[in-house]
Amino acid sequence: MDALAVSIGTRHGLHKGPVRLNLPLLEELGQLPVPLVLHGASGLSPEEYRALVARGIRKINLYADLALEAASVLKKVEAEDYLSLMAAMKEGLKDLAMARMRLWWGS
Repeated sequence: MDALAVSIGTRHGLHKGPVRLNLPLLEELGQLPVPLVLHGASGLSPEEYRALVARGIRKINLYADLALEAASVLKKVEAEDYLSLMAAMKEGLKDLAMARMRLWWGS
């Protein structure tokens, strides 16, 4: 096994209410000799992200946040051609990904 995706209170998609993270369970799972993966991480607070990383999460999937950013760029950019539009979207997604990585693992 290369990694283990854990179920500790998050779920795919946007959360419609408060997330109740099971940090004690994550602390136990963090003792396993395998990197832990989190699905459904979109919309968590900076404090929640830091708590997850501190307890062993090493890969974070956040498709919903990336999809929302892509849609936002599409609405804002006034590109005249496909390549310009894709370049703007790529830049927006890169900026979001870099901001999250700095949040999760420091600058």
